[in-house]
Amino acid sequence: PMAHNHKQTYNTFYLLLHPTGSTTPHTTTTTTTTTTTTTTTTHTHPRHHRQQNQPAAKPARVVLLHGWMQTHRAWLKTAAQLANTHRHHVLLLDWWAHGESTPTDAADVSVDGLLRQLDTLLRTVGWDAGPPLVLAGCSLGAAVAMRYAQCRPARAARLLLVAPPGLPEAWYMPARAGRALAHALDA
Repeated sequence: PMAHNHKQTYNTFYLLLHPTGSTTPHTTTTTTTTTTTTTTTTHTHPRHHRQQNQPAAKPARVVLLHGWMQTHRAWLKTAAQLANTHRHHVLLLDWWAHGESTPTDAADVSVDGLLRQLDTLLRTVGWDAGPPLVLAGCSLGAAVAMRYAQCRPARAARLLLVAPPGLPEAWYMPARAGRALAHALDA
């Protein structure tokens, strides 16, 4: 019998903003077989300029994680403010099957699967070592940020959690309405 390797290729889109005013969009391709994982990165370098005389801040590495059915654009204005005004290095990404990353149902979009995607990306950009990270996440991104801090406490300096799972929702929140509709349809 012949052995067959099953290959899955996933693209992760990410954007790295620097306090110098430069923005670097990337796509990293992860090819997974039963035995190996290879990561390659393609770089482009558009330039943006920041205003002079900005307040000085101790630069931090900030990772902004979007929620389910969102993209990196959910954090884009916040990222620009953090980089341009507060001089932080900011990393945004699109989860698998979101935005400009691989649109596939085969990618593991569980919290642990997305944690592996984040770990791979942090290694790619060299943020898996050095100063601990500030992680901000919304909804699904908050769940991944919490799991990252739980699994790697020495690598997480701070957490900002927006609408994290597990907290009660107000009556007008879309997830609550969706659950009520699904329950009504099942009845």
